[in-house]
Amino acid sequence: MLSVSPNPLILDGGGTQVLGIQIDDAPAFEGFTLELGYDAERLAVTALEAGALIAAPGASLTLESGSEPGLLRIGYARSEAPDGAPGSESDGERAGWPQDGGPLVMITLAPLAVSEGPIAITIGPSELRLTDGTTVELPASRAEVLVQSAPDPESLAAFEAQAEGLIASAQSGGPGLGRTLRAAFSDLGHRLGILEPGPRVVWLGLLGLALIVVALGWSYGRRPLASDAASARADDRA
Repeated sequence: MLSVSPNPLILDGGGTQVLGIQIDDAPAFEGFTLELGYDAERLAVTALEAGALIAAPGASLTLESGSEPGLLRIGYARSEAPDGAPGSESDGERAGWPQDGGPLVMITLAPLAVSEGPIAITIGPSELRLTDGTTVELPASRAEVLVQSAPDPESLAAFEAQAEGLIASAQSGGPGLGRTLRAAFSDLGHRLGILEPGPRVVWLGLLGLALIVVALGWSYGRRPLASDAASARADDRA
């Protein structure tokens, strides 16, 4: 019922790739949980995004790190019923709820080290929570990733920082923050004619923001206090 694409996924040191987890022939559901297993010494998960099938108002993804590196638990819950639900029911289907097939989760992977052979990505155990209150266990699925070249030190540091930031933002209730930042700088890159901005543009963008903050602080610091200005005017009159 679960499938992963592309399979195999090929990575090189210059950038990231998106791995999609899809579901097929699913009854109407309101949530799911799944575990993602990967080689944390060679791969990093830098972003997480809801797939088209589940992206809707009132829907949220959660992300938790497992007891060991390379294990993530991804959850989805619909906090409110869609417009028209339960609506007309046919063969157990409920109008407005995610069902049938489509993308569940889009996971951005980054290379950390070259792999001598395929790296296994495992999906499972997984559980689907149906709209009638029952649960369905989903068969495990897997994919293979090939890392053809290692990233340079700058890119490696960026990938590791993005992965740590994703976990931190998820723990504070905001999974996908890394994706949001990357999307923003990706749009900037396209506007500047850069087809694939990569981590360098992200960090250059952050550096640019920092320089703006410093410049504003310097400008504010040069402004004289009101009391100093008054004293200066008094001295001039004297």
